[in-house]
This record gives sequence, structure tokens and C-alpha cells, in this order.
Amino acid sequence: MIKTVILSNGHHLTLDDGKRHVVLTTKSWDCPTRVISLENTLMRTVMPLSEMRAISQWARAQNLPIHMHLDGARLWEAASAGAFTLREAGQSFDSL
Repeated sequence: MIKTVILSNGHHLTLDDGKRHVVLTTKSWDCPTRVISLENTLMRTVMPLSEMRAISQWARAQNLPIHMHLDGARLWEAASAGAFTLREAGQSFDSL
């Protein structure tokens, strides 16, 4: 099941956005979050490395770790703009 999140700052997903929408319970009627998928860049907007790291650290620290995926089709655009290196971005994710 996919759950789309409306960005509270109108620019990029924040850790607070993620925390508000993630399902952590494992009760039989819930669908717990197992993957957070981010996209960088999104609509010509670069997500800050600090926010990607914060979301990843929080997700991985959960009792049942939440996997992190980055849709990196335009990742090179963000790297070439000087936002971060590809290695720096990749360290926060389980898959690209």
C-alpha cells in the first residue's frame, strides 16, 4: 500500500512529515510502514542532505527498522548542483 504525503513546507519531505504519516503498530488491522521512498530531485527541488540523513537515521532506529529507498533518476542533477556527492546521498539508503 502506498501512502502519499503532502509536504508541510511545500518544498521537501521533513522528518516531522514522515513521523506524522508512518504506521509503527503491528496490530493485525494495521499496515505497518516498512519502506520510506524518497525522490531527489522532485519537481526541480533538491531535498537537503541533512533531511535525508535525519529521516534515514530515525527510520533505521525503529524497533522494526524501516527500509529506505531513493528514486535517484535525477540524483545526478542534485549532485552536479553541489548539494552533495553521490556517495553522501547513497549512505542514507538501502536501495537506489
